[in-house]
Amino acid sequence: MMTSTSPSPFAGHGGLLIPLDMFRVSLIASVIGETLVARARNASDAKLRLTRHPESQIVLGRIEGAVVGDDPVAFWKENAEIALAVSQVVPREVFLYYTRPGPGADRLEAFLVARQGQVLAGDEATPETLGPGAGPEAWPLSRLCEQMGITLDELAKGFPGGPTVTASLISPQVDDRDALMILAGQLPEGGDAAAPGQAQAAAPEAEPTISDQARRAAAAAEEEAARQRRAAELAGALPTFEDDLGIVVAPQAELAEADLLRPYLAARIEGELPDGLPRDRTRELQGKRLDLAVPVEFLSEVFTARNRPLSRPEFDASATPCTVAGHAARCMKVLAPRLGHGTLLDLDGARVFVSRTPDLPLPEPLVARLAGKA
Repeated sequence: MMTSTSPSPFAGHGGLLIPLDMFRVSLIASVIGETLVARARNASDAKLRLTRHPESQIVLGRIEGAVVGDDPVAFWKENAEIALAVSQVVPREVFLYYTRPGPGADRLEAFLVARQGQVLAGDEATPETLGPGAGPEAWPLSRLCEQMGITLDELAKGFPGGPTVTASLISPQVDDRDALMILAGQLPEGGDAAAPGQAQAAAPEAEPTISDQARRAAAAAEEEAARQRRAAELAGALPTFEDDLGIVVAPQAELAEADLLRPYLAARIEGELPDGLPRDRTRELQGKRLDLAVPVEFLSEVFTARNRPLSRPEFDASATPCTVAGHAARCMKVLAPRLGHGTLLDLDGARVFVSRTPDLPLPEPLVARLAGKA
């Protein structure tokens, strides 16, 4: 088993953050290896080390080996495709991060969020981009860690005390069930995850595992069932606002849940209304717009006109003053990934995305309600 020391809290570091779920360690290692080989990187000695946070369900993935070189920040920044590849083989989002802690002008914090092979959001900040006087809340990785319930120090040290498994990137001969049980704390650690068949030999009474094809089908069915349940949840609590343009709904969802939000977007309503909307309004709403309003926690959840994640300096420079239901606010035209253009409104730090652009009337009472101002 390859060993390594965790980076000092003051050294640069990077890696993947993955919610613990029914993923396959061997498949994650394999797609990372394939991604590096495709970029002509020598990963022959490289291993993936996965460590779960001792008090939460977040797994930190780091790569060990010569392929990383002496600068892990540069490695993860230059190989962001790893997050896109891994996001296609795990059930939920993948967060790729890199940071060079401060203080000083060299401080850097960045992250990227990917799901199903697409970038959902991302942000990168330095003292130069944030400007003088930027507080802790302005730094993207610091905010992400706070949201996940972890600390930057724990991240820098590699989640000390958490269960760990390792797997080769080129030939990941691991037992995925055992590896997942180790990360979940249900099996003791044994260095590298057990080779296939080793667990069965030690416990012949265990039931045989199903085929990969059947497992994928079962996982897909489970994911679809979960999606249907989530869609039903949104439809069951759906605040609305009507005006001359049409109807605006406020699903209790996040922008990242684009597949669940898309049914509530239509430039022209034709036919039946989506679940959760008043059926007695179907006829009157024909030919009108269907829009949505969703709270936004991080500026980087939306993109600028240049198709890059919105940052605080850019928002401060480009947003225009406006009034929302009598409250002072700032607004800016933005792009919500996989949903389209709209308006980002900021009311004293409470942000809401509306799928209408700033040149159209906005659902002010609904926005004020979502921002906690009503």
